[in-house]
Amino acid sequence: MPWPRVARATTVQTGPLLLAWAAIAVGIARKYGDYSVFSIAMVLAGTALLAAACLVRIPIPAPIGAAGAAAALVVGIVWPGPLNHAGGAWYVVSRVTCGAAALLAIGTARWRRLLVPALAAVAVCGAARIIAAPAPAIDVHVLLQQSAHHLFTADMYRATWHGSPAGQLQDVYPYLPWTSVLLWPFRLVAGDVRAGLLVADLAAAGLVARLGRPAYGLLLVTYPLFAFGLEQSWTEPLLIALFAGMVLAAHRGRPGAAVVLFALALATKQHAALLVPLAVVWPAFGWRRTLRAVVLGVVLVLPWFVAGPGHLWHDAVAYQLHYPVLGTELGIPALLLHHGQRVGFWLAAAAVLGAYVLALTRLPRTAAGFAVGGALVELAVDVTNKQSFFNHYTLPMALVVIGLAAQSAASRPAPGGRMPDHGRSDDAPASGWNRHPRDDQAGRAPAAVQRRVRVGRRHDPRLADRRPGQDPQHAP
Repeated sequence: MPWPRVARATTVQTGPLLLAWAAIAVGIARKYGDYSVFSIAMVLAGTALLAAACLVRIPIPAPIGAAGAAAALVVGIVWPGPLNHAGGAWYVVSRVTCGAAALLAIGTARWRRLLVPALAAVAVCGAARIIAAPAPAIDVHVLLQQSAHHLFTADMYRATWHGSPAGQLQDVYPYLPWTSVLLWPFRLVAGDVRAGLLVADLAAAGLVARLGRPAYGLLLVTYPLFAFGLEQSWTEPLLIALFAGMVLAAHRGRPGAAVVLFALALATKQHAALLVPLAVVWPAFGWRRTLRAVVLGVVLVLPWFVAGPGHLWHDAVAYQLHYPVLGTELGIPALLLHHGQRVGFWLAAAAVLGAYVLALTRLPRTAAGFAVGGALVELAVDVTNKQSFFNHYTLPMALVVIGLAAQSAASRPAPGGRMPDHGRSDDAPASGWNRHPRDDQAGRAPAAVQRRVRVGRRHDPRLADRRPGQDPQHAP
C-alpha cells in the first residue's frame, strides 16, 4: 500500500514557533551559551518543537506562545548575565535600559506606539554596555578591531592578532571578508566595531517591525543577555539585518535590493550559504535571483581569494571543519562527551539533511517558509556542531521571528496592491503578536483592498449599483 500523501502547510504556526523561540532563548541564557544540563535540554526542546511544528499541526494558540515569549523576556530582566568588567555606572545604565526595553517590548504587542521608545532604550542599553566594557577579553573583538583598522593595508587572512587572549584565536580570521568591510566605517568613526553591530541590531528590529508586528521587531533586541552578546562583538547582527532587509525587499517588490542583500550575507558569514536551497524554491526569489546573488557574493569575496587562496581556505573553511569538540559548547557532541562518548560527522550530516527535507517538503513556499526553514536548518547545524555557543543560536532565533513577521505581512497587500506571499496564521488572529493595527476585523479584507473595490465600482457602471452576490451581467 502506498504511503498517504501529506499536503504542504499553507502557513507557519505562530504559537509553537514562539514557544520554541522562548525555550532556546532561556536555554542559551542560563550559562551564557556554555554547556549545562538545563541549557542543552531547553535548546533541544525548542529545536524539537520547531521541527514538530514543521511536520504536523500543533494545537498551541498564539496567545500561549506570546505568553512564553514574554516570560523569556522577563527572564532576561531578572537575570543580568556575567560581569566581565569593572562596570560601574555605565553597566547600571545598561541593565536598567535593557530591562525597560524588554518591558516596552511586551507592551508593544498591544500598543504599537511603544516601538520608538523601546528602540531608544535598546540604543542607550547597547551604547552604555560598549562604554562599560571597552576591551572585552575575547578574540573576536580583537580580530575585528584590527582587521577593520587595517582593512586596506593588510590581508586579514595572513594577520596575527596582537593582544588576543591566550588560548584563543591568534592568527586565524574565521569569517568571510565582508564582515570587516561592513564594520570598517564604524571602526573608523566610532573607534569600535560594536557600534556597527548595534546599528545592525537596531536596523534589523526596525525592518522586522516595518515588515510585520512591532513586537516581533523588538524580540530581536530584547532577548535575554542581548547586551552580553553585543559586548562580546559577535557578528550575527550583520546577517540578521541583511536577511530582514532581504525578506522586506522581496515583500515590497524590490527583487534587485533583495538579491544584493542576500549576496552581502553570503559574503559576510559562511552560515548564510545554508539558506541557498531554500531561496531557490521560494517563488518570490527563485533560482535565477539566487544564482545572481551567489555570483555577486563570489565576486565580492574574489579579491581576498586571489590575494591568497590557501590562506582564505584555511581560515574560513578548513579551520572550521577540523577544530575539536569542546566540553563547554552547547550541543549534542558536548552532551555525549560528558558521558564518555564521541560522535562523528554523520550526526551533523543526518540532522541537516532531515532539516532540509522538512523545510523543502512541509513548509509553505513563502517568505515565512523561507525564514522558518532557514531557522530549522541553522538549528540542525548548531545542535550537532562541535563548537556552538550563545551567538550561534541567535541567528535561528531571529529567522523564526522574521518568518512570523513575514507571515503577518502576507495578510496585507504590499505597496501597489501586490501581495507576493499569501497566507495568514489561523491559530489566533486576534492576538497582539499576530495582528497588525492596520488589519481589519477577522474575516474582512484589508482596508486597502476595500478601498480599491469601492473605487472600481465608481468607475464601472455595471458594478455601481450591484448588490452583494449579484452577477455583473445582470446588474441594473
